[in-house]
Amino acid sequence: MVLKPRLAAEHMTTVYETLERPMVGVLGDMERAGVKVDRSILARLTSTFSQRIARLETEIYELAGTSSISARPGNSANSCSTA
Repeated sequence: MVLKPRLAAEHMTTVYETLERPMVGVLGDMERAGVKVDRSILARLTSTFSQRIARLETEIYELAGTSSISARPGNSANSCSTA
């Protein structure tokens, strides 16, 4: 077993034995049972996060001095390039 020697070398055996390994059963039970989602709370959070993102985007555009920064991740490196 590759894990045990590494745990011992990093002094993490106790953490693994007392916290992580016992959680396997708990996490399995949670996966089987699933989770309940309160749709009204989820909708409220979606609205709150959307408003916050919009405010942050506005702030970013103001700091950058432009409103044409692409939201696509592939273009972020190009807009920040110094080469």
